[in-house]
Amino acid sequence: MAHVLEMAEGVDAGAPIPDRFEETAAAGYWLRSTFGRVHLPRPLGPRVGQWVLALRGGAEDRRVMWAKIVKRPLDVSGYGFIARVERRFPRLGRIWRFGLRFARLPIALAIAAPTALALRRALRRAGVPSDPA
Repeated sequence: MAHVLEMAEGVDAGAPIPDRFEETAAAGYWLRSTFGRVHLPRPLGPRVGQWVLALRGGAEDRRVMWAKIVKRPLDVSGYGFIARVERRFPRLGRIWRFGLRFARLPIALAIAAPTALALRRALRRAGVPSDPA
């Protein structure tokens, strides 16, 4: 949010400002065009994209992703069976969901790591500056 505020203040002052979000926008477009043809399982698809951007981003982005893994979910599971378990046995449901998130992690990282490397190369070839912050 601080970057958005800084950009808004620069626009308001009429000063030229660097676009700190150019890399993220290019990465998002590249991921959609790449993974649009690859059909990953529903719970895995968004995580792979998030991990690619986190690996591409920096230490803070990776910390946020790790925090999402250990964070207690606030919503009910979208899967009927797990939702019923969560309602009847809340502690077991939380443990189960954490286990599933943790079990998907190596698969998501195995896909995201080489994809982040390919993304880095694609952005470099396209002339998008790396780490504009």
